[in-house]
Amino acid sequence: MRKHIFIMLSLCACATESAYIKYVNGFIGYTKDDIIETFGLPSENYTANGKEFLTYKQNLGNYVYVNQYGFGGTESYYCNTTYILEKGKVTNFKYSGNACKR
Repeated sequence: MRKHIFIMLSLCACATESAYIKYVNGFIGYTKDDIIETFGLPSENYTANGKEFLTYKQNLGNYVYVNQYGFGGTESYYCNTTYILEKGKVTNFKYSGNACKR
């Protein structure tokens, strides 16, 4: 059991935000249909100033913690990514969250 936990922690430690940016940047130039085929229907979508925005929201769960004094709380892990399309193709993106790692 300990070996499995160590392996899981080791794999998680390799995930970085910069790797996520590189991954998402790879979708620049994709069409709306390409994005939907890859990720499914977006959580939200809207159009403004001639641009279309496709937002994907991921809730990766909650972490419950208690410190040595008996106080604690929860923290939610999430990653929201918005693909920005102009003339039907992804030209940019933005993201927010504490779990945008790859």
